[in-house]
Amino acid sequence: MHGFTWEIRDYIFANFEAPDDPNLVYIGQVDAGDPVAPTARYPETGSLLLQPLTVYRWQVVHGLDDGQGGVLAYDDPNNIVGDIWTFKTASYEPVVTKNPQQYTAAFPGEEVVLTAEFFSLTDIADYQWFWSNDNGATYIALADGEHPSGSGSMVSFALDQTDRPKTTTLRISGVQPGDDGWYYCALSNVEGSGESIPAGVAVKRRVAYYPFDGTLEDASGENNHGQAGTADPSGTTDITFDAGLLGSAVVLNASYGPDDPNQSYIELPATGYPKVAPGGAMEAGTFICWIKTNDQGRIMGSLNSPGSTAFTAGVDNNVDVFIRDANGQVNEMAVNHNAADGQWHFVAARWEVGGTKRAYAGTLTENGISSAVQDGLKEATYATLQYPMLIGAQNNGGVPEAFLTNAMLDELQIYNYALSDEEIADIYNGVSARGLCVAEYMSQFDFTGDCIVGLADFAEFAATWLSCGVMPDSACGL
Repeated sequence: MHGFTWEIRDYIFANFEAPDDPNLVYIGQVDAGDPVAPTARYPETGSLLLQPLTVYRWQVVHGLDDGQGGVLAYDDPNNIVGDIWTFKTASYEPVVTKNPQQYTAAFPGEEVVLTAEFFSLTDIADYQWFWSNDNGATYIALADGEHPSGSGSMVSFALDQTDRPKTTTLRISGVQPGDDGWYYCALSNVEGSGESIPAGVAVKRRVAYYPFDGTLEDASGENNHGQAGTADPSGTTDITFDAGLLGSAVVLNASYGPDDPNQSYIELPATGYPKVAPGGAMEAGTFICWIKTNDQGRIMGSLNSPGSTAFTAGVDNNVDVFIRDANGQVNEMAVNHNAADGQWHFVAARWEVGGTKRAYAGTLTENGISSAVQDGLKEATYATLQYPMLIGAQNNGGVPEAFLTNAMLDELQIYNYALSDEEIADIYNGVSARGLCVAEYMSQFDFTGDCIVGLADFAEFAATWLSCGVMPDSACGL
């Protein structure tokens, strides 16, 4: 018996020379060997010269026996054509494959940890973490030791290239106000460098507090003191002080009516809150104020061009806080409560990206109310507010408007994180000695609207017992 042999050959097609070309071209062949090997390599020796971070396509065409002891040519239509495969080459430079968490908020004294994962074909020769406290305008190189903010917190960072994924980690121990800002890392090897996307860090605290006890000063420690202004630069401001709920309160436009060109307001510096920066009370925050007015208007606000970044809070038939991002996406917290009746009213709202948002309102003599709990703010991009934040009006593209007239404000506060229902209720109860309706209860039976289902509600229900709206009357007994 005579045996016979034949060749087994695979042809390689690819776009290695022109990766943007969708057409694959023949580049070479691989003999399967005798006996047939489980794997094959192309090229058999040497290597391919490919570009970094490039998508390539390749294909194997199996050459069939030509019936004469050979193999059909690579372009013979009778060969078996395999699938087209793709791969993407790695970068010669370091590549950050996972950025640090986009936004981290911590209370003073806690530890903040930022970690970036990266890929590098060769060992990292140098790496550095940076910090910006001016919303990304400039960055400062960090070093192990005391934070350059001078807050007293400590900074340390490390590089781990032994495990997969490779990582670099920044730790801020005992974080303090002043450490807020953007942080990113840069890495380099012999081929080049790469860096992470900046991550925001916020230190939770009260960032604005205007008690209006005879001055327009900010008592939060941030020192964003207010300055009296008027719609007519040559006019006289109409801002005074009178007895308030806790100490004195500021009185706005007691003499000037809604149409008077001399209407006054309080202007905050460019660093005033809310502002667009990590910890600036846009991504998360709480607004609290007491107001007494007969007219609707804006308690505070600043708006860029129409459809762009804005923050404004005000009263009319509702109490509302309105936040808009750079792309026009709107988040609003509102509760149905008439705060323009000449009585003292509590106004508050809280919000948080990925958390929840809610509005609150109340008076001195009745239990306060709140809106339904809603989904929190969506991830958003904010443009820097171009015009100073105003109190007693809103700054619409550089034009003060929606003034409060014959109005009093007291205890205006802003936190750069979302207070809990209990914390907001404590602030309200500390002045009103009443209660704030925030807990779940059988509200459908609260006929008197005092957030309590009690005898008064039963009396309301009993007063209409057996009443009937069916016609004819004889049908009511059925």
